Amino acid sequence: MNKLKIKHYFKTTIFGMLIALIILTVLFALFSIVVLYSNISPTLITQISTILGALSLFLSTFIVTKIIKKNGIFIGLLFGLITGLIILLITYSSTGVIFSIGNITKVLIITLASCLGGVFGVNSKE
Repeated sequence: MNKLKIKHYFKTTIFGMLIALIILTVLFALFSIVVLYSNISPTLITQISTILGALSLFLSTFIVTKIIKKNGIFIGLLFGLITGLIILLITYSSTGVIFSIGNITKVLIITLASCLGGVFGVNSKE
């Protein structure tokens, strides 16, 4: 693989991570408004935040792999694992617990959604 392709993949991957961050920020901002004006249980908040994270990674990986046109599962796995590591580090810094059933489940769900976004992105038509 030549340096030009590696540079293109790197730029596209960074672009995709920024897209994921923007999508996630918008979704969480909207969700926080809903939570503010309603009486939602903490368990439901956790589940919805996992779904929103999975949705943002699905969409960003879809966009990136649609641009690159290959390696959908690999890029999805990469995005999911990077995001999962960030989640685990944030959780550890705030609670002192790094591995729990909830955290592992969340990482698995977002990684699966990210991989699916990669597959659908590679296989989507123009």
